[in-house]
Amino acid sequence: MKNAIAFTDLIIFMAKEFYAHSDNPQGQRHILRDHLKEVAALSKKFADKFDAGDLAYWVGLWHDFEE
Repeated sequence: MKNAIAFTDLIIFMAKEFYAHSDNPQGQRHILRDHLKEVAALSKKFADKFDAGDLAYWVGLWHDFEE
């Protein structure tokens, strides 16, 4: 598990220069690293209610991997 966390940290570090999507209506862009971490945290919060928080965190963190 420690290697998976280190690899994830590397991906998040590398993602700091990429954007998650195009500009929003206010003309702001969402940095990919921040987007991934926020989706992961929100996913965990929802899934904690049925004891799947850790899994949901990882799914949220990696949900844009194929893009």
